[in-house]
Amino acid sequence: MDRSTVVGVVGAIGVVIYAMVSTMGSATEAVAVYGDMASFVLVFIGTVFATMMSMPWSTFKDTFRIVKKTFFHREPELDELVPRLVEYASLARREGKMAMESRLQAEDVDPFLLKAMQMVIDGQDPEEIESALRVELIGLRARHRKGKQLLIVMGKYAPAFGLLTTIVGEIQMFSFVGTGLVNVGKIGAGMAFALIGTLYGVLLANLFCLPLADKLETRSHEELLIKELYIQAAVSMASEASPTALKQNLMAFLDSRTSQRVEAVQAA
Repeated sequence: MDRSTVVGVVGAIGVVIYAMVSTMGSATEAVAVYGDMASFVLVFIGTVFATMMSMPWSTFKDTFRIVKKTFFHREPELDELVPRLVEYASLARREGKMAMESRLQAEDVDPFLLKAMQMVIDGQDPEEIESALRVELIGLRARHRKGKQLLIVMGKYAPAFGLLTTIVGEIQMFSFVGTGLVNVGKIGAGMAFALIGTLYGVLLANLFCLPLADKLETRSHEELLIKELYIQAAVSMASEASPTALKQNLMAFLDSRTSQRVEAVQAA
């Protein structure tokens, strides 16, 4: 589970709930004032259907999987991954590529890495390996863009539906005024409906959709970096470069702090 996503969501929701409850005096009063099913349906459900209209069904149906990835998906730590790739190269040079294949089958390995190593074991040329794996990276980038775009679209529509709720509420409010019979209760209800809808739209966009879209972009950069390390490892092994040369190539992708952690892991 991604700690920053969970803590961020829980903390942001907690701050909003605290503000609502503290200004009203009790949770019951806060629910009575800020809870409005009609506003919820118009903003949340309306946003979902508008998003559905804007993209193919094949993309929209993956909404839950995309959101789940921001909470639960984790890439391996680089200070653990680099030594492991160098170890694979050392094993292949020391005991042969078949020994590396047995090692990979015994571990829970990323399918991309498994494919890359299998191409090395099959004896494919380094240029062929790199070309095939980079084509796969193109498809991966495209899938990542679709996931991020889905959340961005929801974040764009949510405030608009909040504004729509405001317009509906104001129409109701002024319609009561126009009758000549001023009903303070109905006018207040219309105004509350208008403002609560705006609140829901802003919260949905800025507390959920847009932050998670940014998290998906971060996740995409992390995953693509790791896939690049896999490609470098496969090409290096296929070229029969030494494990030391492979380590130098991989370390070039890391910042100084991560490089120090890698050196510490290998020295332990």
